Amino acid sequence: MSISDQISQKASLTQINQALRHFANRHELTFRFAEYLNDNELHPNKILFFYGDGGNGKSLLLKFLQENCCKLFPLETWQELKRKTYSESVEFIKTITDWECDFQVIPAALLDFEPPPKLSQQEQPQDSFGGLLMLHKQLVSNAKRLGYKLSFPLYEFACIWYLKYQGKLKNESDITQFFPASELSLVGEIVNTITTIFKNNKEVAAALALPGALALLAASSLNIIAKYLGNDLNRYLHGRGLQKKDFERIEQLDPETELIAALPNFFAEDLKIAMQRQGAPEKLVLLFDTHEASWGEGRDRGKAGFFKQDEWLRCLLSQLLELPQVVIVMAGREIPRWHQASYCSISTDKLECKQVTNFKTVDALEYLQKVGIEQAGLRQSLIAYTSFDVDSVHPFLLGLCADLVKTAQEQKKSLTPADFKSVSQTGQAFNQKLAILVERLLKYVDREIEDAVYILSACRAFNEELYFHLGESLKFNPSYAAFQTLLSFSFIWQAEQQAEGWYRLHPLIRRLNFQQRQERTQAAHQVLERYYRERGNLAEALYHAYWQDSLRAKEEWIEVFGQANQQEANELCRTLAEIRKEIPF
Repeated sequence: MSISDQISQKASLTQINQALRHFANRHELTFRFAEYLNDNELHPNKILFFYGDGGNGKSLLLKFLQENCCKLFPLETWQELKRKTYSESVEFIKTITDWECDFQVIPAALLDFEPPPKLSQQEQPQDSFGGLLMLHKQLVSNAKRLGYKLSFPLYEFACIWYLKYQGKLKNESDITQFFPASELSLVGEIVNTITTIFKNNKEVAAALALPGALALLAASSLNIIAKYLGNDLNRYLHGRGLQKKDFERIEQLDPETELIAALPNFFAEDLKIAMQRQGAPEKLVLLFDTHEASWGEGRDRGKAGFFKQDEWLRCLLSQLLELPQVVIVMAGREIPRWHQASYCSISTDKLECKQVTNFKTVDALEYLQKVGIEQAGLRQSLIAYTSFDVDSVHPFLLGLCADLVKTAQEQKKSLTPADFKSVSQTGQAFNQKLAILVERLLKYVDREIEDAVYILSACRAFNEELYFHLGESLKFNPSYAAFQTLLSFSFIWQAEQQAEGWYRLHPLIRRLNFQQRQERTQAAHQVLERYYRERGNLAEALYHAYWQDSLRAKEEWIEVFGQANQQEANELCRTLAEIRKEIPF
C-alpha cells in the first residue's frame, strides 16, 4: 500500500502549538522546575540546565514550563504537592485555575538562540544587543500584563545612547521599533515630568522637541535637565535607586567596545533594583533555549573565539545567580563548558544538569493515544519503527511518523500494522521522515564534519585511531582539532561496551545512511573490512562485508562460526553471535 507524504492542511503534530496540546511525560523534570520556583527551603543559586539530543523535546519542555508552570503557590499548597507523585503534582500545576486555588502567576521570558526567519538585524538573539532587547520586551510586557512593574532605566538609556551613536534614531518611528512607548520606564517618565514643569521654557522645549526618550539625549548629558530641575532630579533618581552619575558613566563609555560589552551589566543592575521595589513580582523566570545555536557552525574556533560567542550571556547569568528571586532555566544539546572560559566563567557547581531522554515505550503509547491513534497494533508498529536501543523511542521521529498516519486517515485511507511494517522497511515516505530528523541532528555541522559523519556511520564504534585511518583513506581531512570538535556534538555517544576512548554515532543517523546506502558510507565499509581483516578481527570484518555483499558475508559467517564452534573458540563465537544480531540474515 502506498502512502502519500503530502503534507496535510492541518498543522504538523511536531509544531510547537500542536505539540503542547499532546505534551507527555517529563513529570520529574517539570516538578524539579516547580521546586526551584516554590520550595523556600531550596536556595540552589544554580542554573537548571536541560540537555539531550536534537528532537528530544527540550524546546517543548521549556515552552510547557513557561505556559503552564510559572505558578507560585502558598506554603500549605506546596507542602501538599510535595507529598504527591510527580505525575499528580504536574497535573495539578498544569490544570489548576485561580478560582480553585490561591496562587500567583509569575512573569517569564523565553529567549531562543535559534532565530526565526526574517528577524531584523537588531533582533538577533545570539548577540548582546539583540538578545537583551528581546528579553527586555518580554519581561516588561509580561510583567505589566500580570499587574507587576519592572523598569530598566540604565539599560534603556545605554541602548538609546548606543543607537544614537549609530545614527539610527532620527524620528519617533525609529525609537518605537526598539522600545514601544508602553515599555519605556524611567526615560519616558522624566521627559513627561520635565515637559509638564517647563513647557513654556524655550531652551528646554527645544531639547524636548524630539519624541519621547530622545529628548534626554538631545539634552546633552542631562546637563540642561539638571540645570532646571536641580535637587528635584536627584531626588527623582534617588527614589529609583539611581544617581545622575549612573547615566553620565554610560555616556563616557566607548559605544563600539565598552558600551556594547557593558549592556548585560546594566540589564542585571536594573533587574536587581527592580526586584526590590514596590510592585515587583516575588519571583521571575528566565528561560533560554537552543544554547548550541550561540555558535552555529563555529565550533572549530580556538578557545578564545569559541567562548566569545556567548560571553555576554555568561556575564548576565553570573550576576543574576546572585538573585534568589530569579529562576534561570536553560536547554541545549550539550552541557556548557563555561568553567573553561577565561572571562566570566561559571563553575560547574552552578549548573544542575538534567538529561532529557527519549520516550520509554509507556510514554510513547500515552503520546499516540493523545494524538488519536487508537489501534493497538498500529501503535506498536509506530513504536517499533521509531525505537533504537532498549525501550528508547525518539519523540520527534515518533511525531513525524504519527503525522503520516493522521494524514492517511484524513485521506480516508486505512493503515494496518502489516502495511506499516511494509512501509517502514522500504517506503520512501517514512525514510523521508527519518531524513528530517537526521537533518535536525546535523544542523550545526559544517561540510567537512558532515562528510566525516557519513563515513563514521559505517562503524559500530570508532576511536581516534580509526577516525584518522578512515580520514587518510577517504580524504576527509582528519585532524586532532576536528576530532575534538566532532566529539563535542550530542549525536556522538560514548560506546559503553568498549574501552575508554571509543565512541558511536546516533543510531538513527546510522540507520538512515544504511537505508539510503550513502556512497561515502559504502566506501567506508570497504576500508573497514580490509582494516579488520589485517588485524585478524574476522567478526568485525564480516559485519562490514555484509553491507557490501550480503550473500558473501552470510556464507563466510556460517563457515567461520562453524570452525570456531568446533575448535571451542568461545570468544570468537560470542563476538560472531553479537554481530549476527546487527545484520539481518
